Amino acid sequence: MTYTEDALVEQPAIQLFSDLDWETRNDVVLFARLQTALLKLINDKRFIPLIKKKIVDAKAMKKVE
Repeated sequence: MTYTEDALVEQPAIQLFSDLDWETRNDVVLFARLQTALLKLINDKRFIPLIKKKIVDAKAMKKVE
């Protein structure tokens, strides 16, 4: 067994999510942390959902390519 973060943490987590029928992806965005950081920069909650959607859409487009 290889002792890497991928082997010890990421792959078991992906398997757990798969077992729970959750969708898994290679790239992860921690939206709670992103929201906190964005609020410090923008200080307007109205833009947060739009920014999140743009990030998700951009990641989805990257997957298609």
